[in-house]
Amino acid sequence: MKTRILARIVHALSDRRGVTALEYGLVAALAAVAIITAMANLGTDLDGVFTAVNNKLTSTAAGIK
Repeated sequence: MKTRILARIVHALSDRRGVTALEYGLVAALAAVAIITAMANLGTDLDGVFTAVNNKLTSTAAGIK
């Protein structure tokens, strides 16, 4: 009984099939984090641009009246 359990544990530890899937999962997770970070920074930059455009349009419209 102990030998069978030990053999299954050794087989499970030596099985390398799941390693590749795990590596692909880690790469995908890292790529997702990089994309989310880039989009968050881009969103902040775009918010500043739209705020500046809004301020210019508001001041121009106030000068026309």
